[in-house]
Amino acid sequence: MSCRLWRLSLTTPRSLAGLVFVIALPVLMITSALRFAINEEEVYFYSLSEFDAEETTGVPEEQLRGAARDLISYFNAGDPTLNLQVDVDGQRQPLFNPREVVHMQDVKDLVRALFFVHEAALAYVMAYVVGVYIWSGDGSLRSLAGQAMAGSLLALGFMAAIGALAASGFSSSWEGFHELFFSNNLWQLDPDRDRLIQMFPEDFWFRAVLFVGGLVVAQALLVAGVAVASSRFARRRARRRRPAIGA
Repeated sequence: MSCRLWRLSLTTPRSLAGLVFVIALPVLMITSALRFAINEEEVYFYSLSEFDAEETTGVPEEQLRGAARDLISYFNAGDPTLNLQVDVDGQRQPLFNPREVVHMQDVKDLVRALFFVHEAALAYVMAYVVGVYIWSGDGSLRSLAGQAMAGSLLALGFMAAIGALAASGFSSSWEGFHELFFSNNLWQLDPDRDRLIQMFPEDFWFRAVLFVGGLVVAQALLVAGVAVASSRFARRRARRRRPAIGA
């Protein structure tokens, strides 16, 4: 595919909208992968089983699985405070201590912001494709394919950078993430005492990052493949429509 398909000028609103599309597309891919992981209970169950959360927390795994489902509901509902109760040795008690509960409020704020960005990116990408290239009819399929390819390459480049950062030291990168997105130190939990980190230890988060990264790469490759196929289709259609010389 010619590189000139990816060149965007900021001289017109149309070209500016195309540039925003190129940026919104990888944002959509990344936030879609994150949203899927956040709302997929099997991701939580994997951590509970793989890292033997029942033994480390002292809470039966069945109850921990129920708590994981409640966490997903908490992220998607309007309740500001997380109140999970479990039975341990016949006694009803909170699953998380007050420090963990406040931290989860911060996490929920971050998750809700992520959901908003995802929905905004999805709305823009759909509006751009439908509004500019279908309703208006003044855009070419090859141009859209080029912009989609550019967005896919941008997503792959971003994931490569994240991968390199994680490979250089996941613990320091994970700590830097928390320092960037949280204004307090409530995320600094004790694995000997705090059930939240016992249920979801750092090793789980490393694997979760790999999982999300794999989802983003799969989306980017799929979009890139569709873009290449669409560009070739548009090129062949244009050749068929071109009048023969001397006709």
